[in-house]
Parts: sequence; C-alpha cells; structure tokens
Amino acid sequence: MIKFPNPDIIADAINSYGNAPSTDTLTKVLEAFSILMQEAAEVLIPVVEEDEQVSLLTLMNENNQTFVIGFTSEYQAKAAGYDTTISRRWTDYLSMILEIEGCAGLCVNPGDKFPFSIQKLMINALIAESEKEAFKNSISLFKGDITTLKVDCIVNAANNSLLGGGGVDGAIHAAAGPDLLAECRILQGCPTGQAKITNGYKLPAKYVIHTVGPIYNVNSEDPRHTQERTELGSCYRSCLELAKVFHIHSIAFPCISCGAYGYPLDEATKIAFIETVQWLNENPNYGMQVTFVCFNDEAYNVYETVINKAQNPDPDAPNFMTLFAGMAQGQAKN
Repeated sequence: MIKFPNPDIIADAINSYGNAPSTDTLTKVLEAFSILMQEAAEVLIPVVEEDEQVSLLTLMNENNQTFVIGFTSEYQAKAAGYDTTISRRWTDYLSMILEIEGCAGLCVNPGDKFPFSIQKLMINALIAESEKEAFKNSISLFKGDITTLKVDCIVNAANNSLLGGGGVDGAIHAAAGPDLLAECRILQGCPTGQAKITNGYKLPAKYVIHTVGPIYNVNSEDPRHTQERTELGSCYRSCLELAKVFHIHSIAFPCISCGAYGYPLDEATKIAFIETVQWLNENPNYGMQVTFVCFNDEAYNVYETVINKAQNPDPDAPNFMTLFAGMAQGQAKN
C-alpha cells in the first residue's frame, strides 16, 4: 500500500511512536517538534471567548496533572471538535506554557488515536535545542547523478503525464523503482510550471518533487519567450513552496527543460538562479539548502559563471539579474 507524504510531521511521528513505542520513534517525535520550532511554524490553540476575554482550554490526565492543548493542523482540531482556535508560533506557545503555574505541560492532538503529552522539562530542552541549531539558506553546485544525492528531496524534470520518460525523468524512475510510477499514476498528471510530490522509495532522497518545464518554441513570435520564461520560473518557485509545506530543508534541482525540451542552457540557468535567490530572500530563516545538479561540464561551467557574476557583479555593466528578472515577468522594454 502506498503511504503518501504527510506535511503534518508531528502527527505523523506521534502516530509512528504510538504504533511502535521505542527510543527511536520518540526521538523522531522530538525532532519533528524541533524542526517546526526552527521554521517558526505555528500551532493551533483551542480557546474559549467570554466577555472579550480569551481562555486556554485544559485537560487533566490520570495523575491529576493539568495540560494545555495544542493541535498540529486544522484537521486535527476539527476532528477533536474544536472550531475556535488561535495560532501562535510553537516556540512562543511552549515558552508561555513554562510560565503558567499549575500547568504540567502540553497535550498535542487530544482526541486523536495517539495523543501526546510533553512535560515542562522536555519543553525546556526543546527550546534550548531550537535556539542552538539555526537553519541556514545556501546554494551549491554538483556535477553528477542526481539520483545518488543524499538530500531530503530531488526534483524530477517530468512530463505532463508524470508517468516517466527519458533523460533525468527516466533515471529517477529507474532508481526509485516501480512504486514511484504506481504513486505517480494516482496524481493524474501535472500542468506545466506546477509541481507535485511523491515518496522517494529506493532513492537516497526521502521525497521526489515532480515539475513540468516548458517546451522551448524556437519559432515563437515573442522574441523574449515570455510564456516559457514565466513557466520555467514557476517550476522552481512551485518546487520550493511545496518543499516548504513538507518541511524539506535540502533540495536538488536538475537543469529543468534543458534536455529534450530545448531550453537554452544559459537562459534557463539564469531563471533558475533568479527564482531560487528570490525565494530564499523571501524566506531568510527557513533554512533551505539548494543544490543545482549539472549533468556535464558545460552545464556546470554555465551555472558557475552565473553564480560568480551574481556574487561579483561588474560595476560598469548592467545588472543582468535585474534585467533578466524584469524580462521573466514580461516587463522588459524594447
């Protein structure tokens, strides 16, 4: 049976721990908390509103200890019968719990099959750990086989059917095994410029994000190829946004659309770099390690040149990143 990726990583880890309690599965739960705290993610808190005052809801365990409540998702809150919630960052909420007298800690997803309670001692440890290990954004280059990379996620340059093909698409399906194709069949394809996620199966990467790049029209009446530029840029942004939903912190991109789809390598590289840098700047504290994977020396040299130009711009020349970004958005002037 296919187990689909679950963006609710705390609930997923708690479920694994409930089904098979062990030190390893408990560690996975605590790691999930740590990840969300470092991402500045939010928890849903059920409340009661009376006379313009908001009160936290609590419950008591079998040892007569009082816990406040938190939910990992809207689905969990509604399933437990709570419609009125507020959201706060995990770190802020856990810090507040430490200050509540008579409160033993936090109960996560009460009403679920495996509710999980965290005592104040563990809350202190989680806060200390999240402050010690800060995520950082980065960009790097790699020349070689994308299917060998030990990252959270690799990106597949797929076709609209998502049912495999040649080039990097075929290589990823071959390395992942037949379960990848079985899961892709359920996704019912993907529009150009968008992205969908699956498990990685036999790959070192936990996930594969499939995105469909544009076919470059050499006979286009638009000399700027505005549609292709927009769609290719959307591929990178869609992948990064989807990766964030699934708490992915290391992702490897192939040269999307540069094979059979015919996109000129130099232009495609600039779009890839611009979209990635813009996304990282918009998410400065998320901690995404981006690797651009190059299939040969030519691609590697082009990426290296683009990155070097961005890091060491010529003061007497136009800023190609600014000009190219404008063109990609259809704003370039004749």
